[in-house]
Amino acid sequence: MKSLFIIFFAILSTLLYSCEVEEVSKDTYSIAIITTADLQSKVEPFEYNNNGDNILVGGMARIAEAASDARKTVDHSLFISSGDDLSGAFYYYEKGIPEMKLMTMAGYDVATPGNHEFDYGWEFYRNALRYADFDIVSSNLNIDNHELAERIHPYVVKYLGNIKVGIFGIMTPDLRILSTPGSGISVTQDYFTVARNMVKQLQELDCKIIIAAVHISDNLYAELAEKVDGIDIIVGGHSHKFTYLTIDKGNNKQTVIVEDGQLGSHLGVLRFQYQKGTLSNFDWETVLLDSTIKSNSRISKEVEKFTASYKDSTDKKIAETLVDINALESSVRYGEANSGNMICDAWLHWFEEAEVSLINSGTIRGDDILPIGDLSYNDILQLQPYRNYIYKAELTGAELNQVLEISGSALRFIGEEECTDGKRPSNGAFLQVGGIRFTIDSTETPFCAKYNGKELDELINTGSRIKNIEVFQSGTWQPINENKTYIVLINDYMLNGGDGYYVFLNPDISRTNTTMLNIDLLVQYIQAHSPISPKIDGRIRIVGD
Repeated sequence: MKSLFIIFFAILSTLLYSCEVEEVSKDTYSIAIITTADLQSKVEPFEYNNNGDNILVGGMARIAEAASDARKTVDHSLFISSGDDLSGAFYYYEKGIPEMKLMTMAGYDVATPGNHEFDYGWEFYRNALRYADFDIVSSNLNIDNHELAERIHPYVVKYLGNIKVGIFGIMTPDLRILSTPGSGISVTQDYFTVARNMVKQLQELDCKIIIAAVHISDNLYAELAEKVDGIDIIVGGHSHKFTYLTIDKGNNKQTVIVEDGQLGSHLGVLRFQYQKGTLSNFDWETVLLDSTIKSNSRISKEVEKFTASYKDSTDKKIAETLVDINALESSVRYGEANSGNMICDAWLHWFEEAEVSLINSGTIRGDDILPIGDLSYNDILQLQPYRNYIYKAELTGAELNQVLEISGSALRFIGEEECTDGKRPSNGAFLQVGGIRFTIDSTETPFCAKYNGKELDELINTGSRIKNIEVFQSGTWQPINENKTYIVLINDYMLNGGDGYYVFLNPDISRTNTTMLNIDLLVQYIQAHSPISPKIDGRIRIVGD
């Protein structure tokens, strides 16, 4: 028996030694950096338009399974999130606990926070992080609270076999504009200098691969790569886009930039070869997380528990209204409505630098009246069921006037001539507004145009229905200046030319994605002002026969 044990031990020792030699002697490794961006608390599958077909995609169970599959294709891997993992009502009601637990179960290694993590204050995020068993990095985030500062590090070093990998994070400089982190949180605006310091520290630690997980606008990715030497890979988030870009740094060096969209519709997988400090043979794949991807059964069961709890929570009272909130189509699509005023005021309340807010009435749903009394989250969701992102667009007074003419032409009056040679938008294009007031003269000529899809093909008549436009500025109503530029809040549907608003397709118009959703802005506004009493105050006056 003793002899058998000695023989077994000798064989085992030989095997272990041979494995060790193989690890040490091997000089080329396949590596995958697995990514998600802007999950925004989407823990279960959701509807997604895939080349015209609406399919269910995403969900943490599929993310976990696809990431596990990707890990099996390489020698080493890291799973990184580029921020905005927490957002909206689910985050608020469930305290971020499901997202952090599920990301831990899915095998995330590192995450950098985005602006939405701080939507309910730093304390809220700090508490959520108690359930996250992975590293959090952000190098330009300055934190007074000791517990949170201990949890969020400027960088982390990971070992892939015997390869040291340094990962640092960067937060958008617009954090305080886009979110409400509270006191004791600030962002170093010059993140280029911060990034250089991070690279220097990580190089001094003998890191062979340096990764920046960043939550900044996509137009800044290349600038970061160009201005800061030593970053091998930038994992981007915040812009909700698909990006694969290589910046040549000279001397056979490059920075590879990737971003995998948003909400977990896809999983990003960046594969490459590592050999003695050199990275090569990069291959970027975005895996559509549709029904062909299996779901991790253990995570699926946890998701079911969390979503059941959430659905119970959304039926509970969150605010109170002292007046009926009118969302009838016969009201919101044909004149000023207190529901529209409330929504537009919510946007302006959040973005104080904006002057005007516009929402197409077709996105105000329910065709009902929310009566005096208690309001639940589901009541508010009835008004704004679509997940529309809010954008800031910079329009001249003349362009804003044209937008209002399109809105005014959505109204049909008895006896008027129709735009027979062209097209006028439907009544769902009629705008509810904030920060602006004007008159619609039904006796004047409406806007009329020919379209090629959403693009303007021929402008038949600019329209002349809109009169007496005034914008609320510095506490007073001031006549619109056609040559002045105004910051206007709109949803992504209008931004993309929806409902005939071709004006926003002009490439010269500056536009910024606030990354805030309409429903989140409205919920927070209603809660902050409860009990609410939205009213009609003469923003839109309709005159004529």
